[in-house]
Order: sequence, then structure tokens, then C-alpha cells
Amino acid sequence: MLAPKIQAQSWQWATAPSSASANGISHAVGTAVDGAGNTIVVGNFSNAVTFGSTTLYTPAQTLYVARLNSNGAWTQVISISNPNKDYIEAFATALDGVGNVVIAGLFSGTITFGTITLTSPSVDECIFVARLSTAGVWTQAVRGANGGNIEVTGLAVRANGDAAIVGNFLDKSITFGTSTLTNIDTRLFSGSRDLYTARLSNDGNWTQAVRAGGTVATNAQVPTHDVATAVVIDESGTVTVAGYFTGTTIGFGPLTLTNVNPAGGTAQPADLFVARLNNAGTWTQAVRAGGEGNDRAMDLALANNGDAVVCGSFSAYTTNFGAITLTNPGISSYDLFVARLNSAGTWTQAVRAGGNGFGDDERAVALAVDGNDNVLITGLYFGSSILFGPLTLDRAGAYSLFVAKLSSMGSWLQAARAGGNAVIAPSSITVDGSGSVTVVGEFSTPSISFGSISLTAAFTSAFVARLTGLVTSTKQPVGHKLPLAILPNPAHTSITLTSLANEISDPVLVFDATGREVARRIVPIRTTSMTLDVSSLKPGLYVVRHGKATGKVLIE
Repeated sequence: MLAPKIQAQSWQWATAPSSASANGISHAVGTAVDGAGNTIVVGNFSNAVTFGSTTLYTPAQTLYVARLNSNGAWTQVISISNPNKDYIEAFATALDGVGNVVIAGLFSGTITFGTITLTSPSVDECIFVARLSTAGVWTQAVRGANGGNIEVTGLAVRANGDAAIVGNFLDKSITFGTSTLTNIDTRLFSGSRDLYTARLSNDGNWTQAVRAGGTVATNAQVPTHDVATAVVIDESGTVTVAGYFTGTTIGFGPLTLTNVNPAGGTAQPADLFVARLNNAGTWTQAVRAGGEGNDRAMDLALANNGDAVVCGSFSAYTTNFGAITLTNPGISSYDLFVARLNSAGTWTQAVRAGGNGFGDDERAVALAVDGNDNVLITGLYFGSSILFGPLTLDRAGAYSLFVAKLSSMGSWLQAARAGGNAVIAPSSITVDGSGSVTVVGEFSTPSISFGSISLTAAFTSAFVARLTGLVTSTKQPVGHKLPLAILPNPAHTSITLTSLANEISDPVLVFDATGREVARRIVPIRTTSMTLDVSSLKPGLYVVRHGKATGKVLIE
């Protein structure tokens, strides 16, 4: 039976692209909510797939960007063509400060984004980052490193449009712009992975690339894996990366972490890490957590105070986050965790959820943080039930999806489920200013259910689902745009900004229609209004941003 407290949660809507045959396949890899409350979904598809009233066709896999309104209706779908049947795959997405969609992925051959064509320098896969304007126009596409074994696992974007990506590489070396990174294990076909993070400026230039990795395995038959799974970037430009490592140690510049149990053989247990990189490209902090089993961080977000919030899973009977120990009551199974790391590098909170039976696996996949620092997580569970503190979710079918809310103090507050007899896999979660939670992912034939809403698939299909009643906070979440009062509007030589957030000292930023920062002004703390000179700006529409508040002004 479901705990009474869970009954208030309800799936408001759920939708999926359709296909007339099993050849039409779609996946969703990422989601975000824009300032107008629309849901942005990025993914990949092949053959003929219909999004609402729009049918797209491609002879080989390519990517799509879709927009849904608050009622779950598909209002816009854009894709890129793939007539030569080259390899194209999107892996991550984020929005910049003016709502442009930024996508990172891999390709080989030649791909075209509107009028911009990218060609890989070899038959190997190549990284791309592309930008789509709010008007649905591709304004940027940039080629990154290429190699036979390279991955893109995360993307984050600052309000000014600067982006950071993370991933992993097995090649001896990879290059971003003028920066070349070398894998510490240079043995041919060693199978050892190092991680990278790279920065792309708003105008499309690779400005930085940095690696991290472990030592060469002492047993030549045992590769080591240093894997980045998620990245965030704050408005100061500090990049925070989460992931895991299997070798004896992993080095972040001068900082070294040691695996608590680097067993030999083919099944090396992983410890997780969180590391911070400054604007100059120097690793300033690296912290590990883990036990004797596998401990893997899968997603990462920033709390309002800058703490890193990470989720993932662990398999040992106990695992340690600094002085905090979590216990897994199951045997040969995974429990999930959510943990917080403060700016000083101290684990201040770690909370588990999971089942109690043999082989009950619970995996956290993605998370988001709302304006009250509550954490929303989604993932999978395969046992008869999953416990979030006092809350219990029974199995929703052979495969079950969960969404749960954890308070900033570490108490499980609410949870909801979905599933059926089909395989289901969530990939991303977001929360909007009204407190509604959106989850995206994919599922396979025949069907899955979100409460009373049933979705069917001919083979494999993306899904988008909206949950209400899970979040009661009306405070705006991180990244949501509050209104900013701007007078006069239209303006000529100056504008006055009122209702400034007087508890913060963020600068006022001005962006043009392409998302390029054209002006900034430092705002002293406790300032509630100010006048900004705009006489040097050309006529046009501009976005003004202060902290999480944004507004638009027409300069005549």
C-alpha cells in the first residue's frame, strides 16, 4: 500500500512521440524549462516519428529539439537532416540566460545546423556544441575534440552563454582549440579512461581544456576508469564536476584522491568524487566518498548557497561521506543516495533510500534543486517496493520509475511512481517556478502508465511527463527567471531598474538578441534601484538580468 502522504501527488500529463511502425525510434536525453514556462526536450530519433501534429523523417539517427507548452502540447519541433547516414547523437542540453538552447553531442562525417556545416577531421567521432535561438534558428555550431573513444556526459551554461562540457577519453590525446590533453595511460589499447572538462565561450571559441586521471594500472590487463558524469558552472565561472574512479588514485592537478578499496581483477570498485575548477583552469578542490563496493555519482546541481548536491548509488553494506555513514540493508544490491558538499569541501549531509530485500536495486539518475533548496530526484527501482524514509512506493510493474522530494534538512517529504511491463529509463528532471516537476526519458513496447495516463510505443519512444503536488514551494528555483521592472520601456538613452534583489550583489547584465553580453554594471548590496546608461546600444530588443530576475527592453 502507498503511504497516505503520497496520495496528494498526481501526474498532470504525460506524452510521447508516436510512430506507425517499430522502425520509428525516439529518445529524450535532456530537458529544461524556459522563462515562459515551456518545456524544452532534446533527444535523438530515427525513421519517421510524429511529435503532436509534426512528423519528422530521417534515414539515419539525428537529433531533435522540441518545445511543449504548460499543457503538454507539442508546439515546436526542430531537427537537423542526415541524408548521408552519418553518425549524429545529442547527449546533453542546457539553456543560457536568454533562453537559447545549447546542445552537446558527437558526430562523424558531415552535419549541418541551418547554414553552419561541421565536418569531422577523420572517421572517428567528434564533439559538437550547437546553439538554437528562441526563434528556432541555429546561430552557432562548433567542433570540439575528436577520437575513436571519446564521450560527452555533461553540459552546463552560464547566463552569459559561456558553456562547460565534461566527458571521458581513451585515446592517447585529444585537442580542444589550442589545448591538447594527454591520457596518463599511453599504452596502446590500454582501455583506461581519463576525464576532461572544456570551456566554450559565447562567441564559439574553446578557451580552456583540462584533464584529470589516475595512475597507470599495475596489472597491464586491468584498465582504470576516471569518469566524469555531470557538470555545473556558477556565475563566477567556477566549474564543479562529479563522477567516479576505479584506480588506486585519481589526480586533479596537485590534488590526489585515494580509492578506499581498489581491488584488483576485472571488477574494480569505484569511489565517487566532486571536484572544482577555477577560471584559470586550476583544480582547487577534490573530495571523495565511498565504501568497499561501487559508489557512483550520477548527477550534480548547486544549492542556493553554492553547495554541491550530488546523487547516485552505492552497493556495499556501508559507505562513507566524510563522517557520515550510510547503511545498505540489502544484500548484493544498490541503494541510492543524495549528499551535500559545502564550499569548504566538507560533506554536510548524506541520505539514502532503497529497499530491504535481496537484490533490490535502486538507482538515482538525475536531480534538480528548487528555490527552497529541496532536492527532486528521479531514478529506477526493481524490487517489490522502495522506501524513502517513512514513505513507501510499491512496484509499478516490471520496471518502476520514481520521483522523490528531499528537504534541505535531509528529510524525505514526498514521492511518486510510474511504470508498467515495459522497460523505462528516466534521463533528466527539472522543476519550474510553479513547483511542477517534469521528467523525460524513454520506454519500450508495449506501454507504461503515469497514474491514470497510459503511453504506448511501437518499439522505443521518448516520454515527457509532468507531476504536480510534489513541490509545494512557490519560491523560484535556481535558474528560473523572475520579472525585472525596467522603465521607461521603450527607452532611448537610459533605463531605471527597480525591485532589485537587495540581498545579492550580482552585476546587472545586458544581452543582445543573439545572447551576447553587451553591458554590465556592478550593483552594491542592499541596492533596490539603479539607472543604467544605454545610449551606446544600437536600436533593438535587449534582455536585462540581475541574479535570477530578467526583463526585456526595447531600445529605440
